Amino acid sequence: MVVLFFFELMALLIFFKLADLKRFRELLPIVFTGVYLRFLDHYILIDWLELWHIHGTLNSVLWLPMSADLTIWPVVTYLFIQYLPKIKVWIYILSWSVLMYVYVRVLFWIDLYSAKKGWLPIYSAFFMLSYFSLLFLFWKWLRKPYTIKKTSRS
Repeated sequence: MVVLFFFELMALLIFFKLADLKRFRELLPIVFTGVYLRFLDHYILIDWLELWHIHGTLNSVLWLPMSADLTIWPVVTYLFIQYLPKIKVWIYILSWSVLMYVYVRVLFWIDLYSAKKGWLPIYSAFFMLSYFSLLFLFWKWLRKPYTIKKTSRS
């Protein structure tokens, strides 16, 4: 549990060191999207399918994933989009996926989480790749110019 709080503190420090706060209003919708995706991921893996189990008291089982979803993952989303390159995007997505896969594996290694039999680490890697790919696609969609097409009724 202490390690997770350390990660959360590090995420906040990294955010204030690296984030371009002038883009905060611009990036806020994608940050909310990233938080929603993480809540959805936890709902599916922990609550619905019960593939992951969080160790600790009932209070920590509830709040540990939520605290990470509200600190670490918004920072990751913000920095991922802020530094998004124009070329070689898929290599960039793969790099962030590997980084966050290692983070999730550390949480398993320190026994904060455990997985049911049948859950393979490749599934976590797939979820990370899906997460960052969806963020990228949502960002592209949000960045499209808004146009109103005139019809015969206008």
